[in-house]
Amino acid sequence: MVYNSFLDIDGGFSLTQYGALLCNVRFFRAFWNSVGYTFVILVFSLPISLTAAYGFSRFDFKGKIGMLFLVILTMLLPFQATMVSQYMVLKWLGLINTPAAVIMPNIFGGFSTFLLTQYMSGIDRAIYEAADIEGIGALQTFLRIIIPQCKNMICGVAILSLVNYWSMIEQPSMFLNEYYRQPLSIQLGGTAFKSFANAGGVIFCILPLMLLYYNSDELIEGIGWVGGQGSILKKRDKKGLKPFVVFFVFMLAATLMAQKLSYLTTPKVSVYNPNTPVNVLSEYQTVIPEACLKNGAVYFIDIDRYNNTSYQAVAVPVTPIVFKDGYVALEETLSNDRQIIFHSSLPLHDGDVVEVLEDAAK
Repeated sequence: MVYNSFLDIDGGFSLTQYGALLCNVRFFRAFWNSVGYTFVILVFSLPISLTAAYGFSRFDFKGKIGMLFLVILTMLLPFQATMVSQYMVLKWLGLINTPAAVIMPNIFGGFSTFLLTQYMSGIDRAIYEAADIEGIGALQTFLRIIIPQCKNMICGVAILSLVNYWSMIEQPSMFLNEYYRQPLSIQLGGTAFKSFANAGGVIFCILPLMLLYYNSDELIEGIGWVGGQGSILKKRDKKGLKPFVVFFVFMLAATLMAQKLSYLTTPKVSVYNPNTPVNVLSEYQTVIPEACLKNGAVYFIDIDRYNNTSYQAVAVPVTPIVFKDGYVALEETLSNDRQIIFHSSLPLHDGDVVEVLEDAAK
């Protein structure tokens, strides 16, 4: 993927993919969608999983085993088995095609709860007894004693959860109808990013790789992959949040730059209505100005399927019959309820987002 990200369409070394990516506002919109979904889910799911695990590991109560079994069951059932029921509930709540449709089903993580429960169950019960003797309440014991002891485990669970939510596919594709709301994990495989898919994949992988690089010890020791011998990965000097801050500041700056560049790279077009009466070639049914004919096609103005608020150019191949006085008669019959592009400030391609300035007939 990294190798192919530096190749152009002819197979030569080039930075064109990264250049196209940095000019694409939609790529950065998808990236920040992924950041938003992942961050909000973690903010809710980690505290819920921690408190649930604390309750399961410390207290004995009626139905405890049954509830823990249900938690394990949520890990074992595939999304395809619960997809219909989730969709029905979200539709009943009126949340389909909203960010909450992706966030709410994930605010409780069965896998995280199970791992944390197993880890907390290994904590010496004498700690709880000592806390009771000292008069420390259950909540203070949880915040001041248990959480510090579980720091590595919490870090490991957070990394695994982040990678899972960062890469989610099924829920956004089923519960989000509008393309512009979907995360990068879905949009990266679409046709809109086809020209720089490999470069986009490189950017998409940076955050998970950074998490592994700077937190490998906590991840491996936290979930018990090593038994007192240390990590098989070389220990890294702790740099805190600085690398992540640098990465997100760079992405924010690139987003702002892409917004500025998009204005310069968006074709400004004037449009022509096929219903406009003309005084030449009256014997033909469809007559348009020659300027509307571009490389054997005319470009209609259509609502952009990405967000339903902007416009895009849609190419329709046509067959010219005869030219006269700056007009051309076409063999095809054009739709009268759609405008066609008369002039464009930049070369057009099928599917390009355009800014409509004026009606050429005026």
